[in-house]
Amino acid sequence: DLLLVDITSVCSGIVDGILNISKVIAYSPAGFIDPSLSRLFHIPASPSYVPTVIVDYSNKMTFFQRLHNSLTYVAMVILRSAFDPSVQAMYEKLVNSSFKSYGQLRPSMLIVSTDFAIDYPRPITPATKVVGALLPHAPLKLPQELSDFAELLHNDSQDFAIVSFGTLVSKAMDNIIDFQAIGRVLSRLPMKVIWKYHHQIDDLGDNVKVVSWFPQNDLLAHRNCKLFVTHCGLNSMYESAYHGVPMVAVPLFADQPSNAQRIKSAGIGEIVLFKELNEQSLNDAILKVYKNPEMATKCSTISNIMRDRPGNRTPVEEVGDWIEFAIRHDGGRHLNLAASQLRWYELYMIDV
Repeated sequence: DLLLVDITSVCSGIVDGILNISKVIAYSPAGFIDPSLSRLFHIPASPSYVPTVIVDYSNKMTFFQRLHNSLTYVAMVILRSAFDPSVQAMYEKLVNSSFKSYGQLRPSMLIVSTDFAIDYPRPITPATKVVGALLPHAPLKLPQELSDFAELLHNDSQDFAIVSFGTLVSKAMDNIIDFQAIGRVLSRLPMKVIWKYHHQIDDLGDNVKVVSWFPQNDLLAHRNCKLFVTHCGLNSMYESAYHGVPMVAVPLFADQPSNAQRIKSAGIGEIVLFKELNEQSLNDAILKVYKNPEMATKCSTISNIMRDRPGNRTPVEEVGDWIEFAIRHDGGRHLNLAASQLRWYELYMIDV
């Protein structure tokens, strides 16, 4: 009845071409990814107040930030235009010429996983449905391997922090980041620390437990979790915000610097730039965030906003609602702008 594609994948057109389903809905697990999705779906995205996905600016930019953001916007559009034909050529070579490239795929509706509790306010089109963050949820029972820290999970007076730089980041950055130095900082903290890392670190304090995996959402939901040191991937950012836990962001690449700027702008965390990461900068940021009453209040406010859902529908339920709506109503094509049918020179009134 309907095809739901991850629009962040350039291979979306392959699935569309093989199945030949008339009703297509796009889903973005990574927000608006400006300017890629905003251009594809004609969502207003002025560089004056909408930062592109690869810059670390807020929506309140200086003149030079707006200039840089505008140039970045243009560069990304040009690169996208140059990239699409190569993808189309690959489709034609591997399958057949009828397949659509990323730029040619035109779903009738876009479902975006983001939340304006943290993301910057902006205009959207009728066919764009912002559903919130899908992964945060009520906590499940914590695993047995954390039983060594059982007292901290049941003692109201014992705060703890969790640390994770993401699975891919931790393994890729072994020779770039001084994790031994990070271990020394964590060992000096006046709280327990659960650190997700794939190697054991020498000479850690008794307050630090290193595990190869932990249930991040469930730990963030614990009443004693007071701090999250994170690479600031989108899912980590929203899980922490949902559970009201302040963050120290150490962004490394891709959308992470942009995400980190969002938590900084929202007042729910501090940023330690990768180029400035050392024992002193990390320690200072952690102590600035830990037991910061103003930040704790803002974290609580944003958590309440994210949980206050009209009709008490969760983001996952809302996605289901829109999919069912699209199935019943021809993919929701009545919501599409006429702009999608115009040539570029008609859209921008060049011919007038």
